[in-house]
Amino acid sequence: MHRVETRGATEQFSGATPDSRNGDVRVDLRLTDRWRVLARGQVQRKSAATEERGGGGVEWRWTPATTLRAQALVGPSNRVLPEGDYLAEVQHTYKDATWTASVRHFDFRGTGTTVLSPAVLWMPDRPLSLTLRYALSWTDTRTATTLQAGHSAHLEGAYRPYSRLSIQAGYAASVEDFDNFSRDRVGAFRANTLSGGLRVYLPTMTAVVAQYEHQWLRRNSEIDRVTLSLQ
Repeated sequence: MHRVETRGATEQFSGATPDSRNGDVRVDLRLTDRWRVLARGQVQRKSAATEERGGGGVEWRWTPATTLRAQALVGPSNRVLPEGDYLAEVQHTYKDATWTASVRHFDFRGTGTTVLSPAVLWMPDRPLSLTLRYALSWTDTRTATTLQAGHSAHLEGAYRPYSRLSIQAGYAASVEDFDNFSRDRVGAFRANTLSGGLRVYLPTMTAVVAQYEHQWLRRNSEIDRVTLSLQ
């Protein structure tokens, strides 16, 4: 079936750094049983700059258990958000686990970051699911003679005590979200992030998601992030 998601987020920084805002719209259209078309638009206010990017992609269900995806997002005048964001991903489900492998490349002005990320989603029983994700990134800049490597790890869990309520929690080491990757995360970024939230399923095939994250950076800097989504 078709899917639409709108998302809004706000970040509050410790110290004198101004708050940031982010808005996101995603559309997932079902063409056939095997083909889907993806579209996304994003606007962000961060580091005294308002930037936009947009694009889309395709999803092909190769077999009942294996799905291939490709996506491209562009914003030619961006400085904080990437000018180009290109993703290729394969996903395979076997018994209680869904395995994912992806490669993603981000183009900034004079900087390119490539990310390899394997992940597994495990659902031992219906109310409980666990996700483990690792990401290896390397950054190439025009002014540096060596590549800058980065390592990230995510652990996420969800528990559904009732049919219309799911409780979510997670921990991220280093980059917390490559789907909203920005220039301040490039290179050997160091951070620890704890998150928690609720997903409420409404009777009209709609879900409302609220999430809170607290992030500790180097030099005693901290970020509080609140995200609200309508799916």
